[in-house]
Amino acid sequence: MRKALALALVVCAGWSCSAQRSTEPPPSVPQATKTEPSVREVTITVSDLAASTNFALYMLDATLIESTLLEGQDFSRLTGIDDAQARIRWFEIGDERIAFRQFLGKEGQSIAAEARSNDPGFQHLALVVSDIDRAHQQVSNAAIRPVSIDGPQTIPLTNPDAGGVRAYYFRDPDGHPLELIWYPPGRGHAKWQRSDALFIGIDHTAIAVSDTARSEAFYASLGLEVAGRSLNQGIEQERLSGVPGARVRITGLRGAEGYGIEFLEYLAPSAHPANTRLLEPNDIGFYETSIMVEDFVETVARVEALGVSMISTGVGRCGRSCLEGRRAVVVRDPDGHAVRIVEAP
Repeated sequence: MRKALALALVVCAGWSCSAQRSTEPPPSVPQATKTEPSVREVTITVSDLAASTNFALYMLDATLIESTLLEGQDFSRLTGIDDAQARIRWFEIGDERIAFRQFLGKEGQSIAAEARSNDPGFQHLALVVSDIDRAHQQVSNAAIRPVSIDGPQTIPLTNPDAGGVRAYYFRDPDGHPLELIWYPPGRGHAKWQRSDALFIGIDHTAIAVSDTARSEAFYASLGLEVAGRSLNQGIEQERLSGVPGARVRITGLRGAEGYGIEFLEYLAPSAHPANTRLLEPNDIGFYETSIMVEDFVETVARVEALGVSMISTGVGRCGRSCLEGRRAVVVRDPDGHAVRIVEAP
């Protein structure tokens, strides 16, 4: 198991990088960034890139925009895996991007089939649709595993923050958790009211957290701000999540653009004790959320001051694999979720 490391800043010229220690001490109290970060994409490790591509193209109506091979010193440094090599494909759904990545020769473990949304490490993507019944039927034609019970669920109007929203949880053929979500007029971003496409975009990535305040402090150090809160409970939430007795505190955060990040803090029931292993980048089911920042050095110092655990073995230049970003590092948030901090070009 990797131990937490101090972050080393890297000076890069082309593809040649040498590590050096920052001479500026980290602030004693992390402060929010002055620039506006953006949550650019989520990368998911898959077992069969061709099968995941077909699922994205034909079940999620995604558009394939790029495919490449990731390898070399920088990719190994970012993943923390010696001689790492992976094939990656990027897709667009509306304005948002998702990437599927398959490691070559160093495949990790598979997803724990019983893992639920109240378990540590849980993460999913919320795909916005214009007609949830039709989208539900479309994905049901694929080799998916339902999570929600009795199809799409409607949040009761008695919930002042989310009433009227309809949603459905399921797993793709690899077992990755996904969500279909439909926003009624007056809910969510105005662009989610489009009707010219079945799959409109990706609203957020949801992560299970054990302490909302602690997670807020971490993501605030990256410059994200709270955009909304909700307390979801009752039979509809139980059917949606497939978790009996579900009572979940939900907190949504946003950057300047791109995805939102949604915390799921389950007040009940407790997590399954068997599902506590942190996934590594080459494990099937590993999610990595990319957040692009302009003040990379200051942001890394703030994150380091929180005592984060590292996935990367250092800071490297990430090039095309980071949407044309420059320096990057992959860390774990307080609950172990992977976050790639990327310097804006």
